Amino acid sequence: MTSKNLLESHLVTYCSSNHRTQIDFILYRKSFRKSVNDVKVIPLEECVQQNNLVVCDFTVTIPSVKKRRFIPRIRTWKLRDQAVAEEFKTVFKDKITVETPVDSTGSVEDVWTRLKNPLLDTASKVCGLSKNHQWRRETWWWDDQVEDAIKMKRTRFKTYKALTKAGKRSEAIAAKTAYIEAKRIAKHAVWQARSEAEKEQFADISPNDGSIYKLAKQMDRKNQDVVGELHSSAWKKKKE
Repeated sequence: MTSKNLLESHLVTYCSSNHRTQIDFILYRKSFRKSVNDVKVIPLEECVQQNNLVVCDFTVTIPSVKKRRFIPRIRTWKLRDQAVAEEFKTVFKDKITVETPVDSTGSVEDVWTRLKNPLLDTASKVCGLSKNHQWRRETWWWDDQVEDAIKMKRTRFKTYKALTKAGKRSEAIAAKTAYIEAKRIAKHAVWQARSEAEKEQFADISPNDGSIYKLAKQMDRKNQDVVGELHSSAWKKKKE
């Protein structure tokens, strides 16, 4: 088979007797053009009668995770305290008297703006704003034993990779066995450290304390990627 015939065999999608043509195509958006590497026909791979299989090779790029933008929130839950609520009433009354005269007129939007701004200013001043969180991986249970086990696992893994790259097969097999053992020990150390830390964390929680509901919400958000929305909605329905 000549190079011309070989090239033609990867372009022809329909063959019938002496007739050869290109009637099957793969359509994609213009913006997706950079991701497409190759489009070709697999010769003699018949997907339907007299039609060859058309294949498209493309690259899928996983989008980068966007950094969370922190937006401060007013700590309105502090108004549950009677002292804070009384202070809020006093400050708001003084502010609304100064900024919004009784005989003031205007549209509904203007009246609402003159009422909304003193409310937000008073709440920010009395209750305060939430602080930025450090979004980091969960390491509150980390201790020295876990640190040593993880270091040992990483060291043995690097040794195994180096021996494999150097072509030392027998030594690499022994290093892999040592790495698997270190991995098992590190996994057990992490499990033990988390168990002990959770016991200390849950020991002070009382059913009558509001912190138990906060902890339940945190656990629900943390497991959302595992249990999905169905579990959350079912739990809320059961609660009702």
